[in-house]
Amino acid sequence: MAERKIRILATGDWMDSGFGTVMRNLFPRLARTGLFDIHLVGWHYRGDMKLAREAMDAGITLYPTLSPEQGGDNYSRDFTGMLTCRRLLKQLQPDVFFALGDPWQMAAYVGDDYAMVPKVFYVPVDTDVLSVPDVKVMTKADVLVLYSKFAQEVVARQAPFSQHEMIYH
Repeated sequence: MAERKIRILATGDWMDSGFGTVMRNLFPRLARTGLFDIHLVGWHYRGDMKLAREAMDAGITLYPTLSPEQGGDNYSRDFTGMLTCRRLLKQLQPDVFFALGDPWQMAAYVGDDYAMVPKVFYVPVDTDVLSVPDVKVMTKADVLVLYSKFAQEVVARQAPFSQHEMIYH
């Protein structure tokens, strides 16, 4: 009998952007291991078939953020997939929640809905002074993934109570 895969609900840009490049390199690699069942809410993604095929070929189930057809002006309120993630969190019951973006964007994923799932936040730190709201959000992650040695040093000084790891890119 095959072992159950670790179900990941992830959110981040799947378009042509810096964050999108990271997501489109990281998640296909994870999918190829055969260990993960990956469900990705693509920021700004509204159902383009080329991007859907790219995700499917990589072993990833890609979800759009809400489109105007799915609820009026919800797209303008859900461009980072907050509403879609909340719905899928209940539906999929993932083992891990992963979000990649700026710390201010992670604030949408620290509420009560996310309390029962381990959270991985992959964030850039490109300043030597972190804002109080950013530090609060970063400390809500079960694992904080940083991009650089500089970021690791800043977080160690200003948010020493957070568990953080580093992946260069």
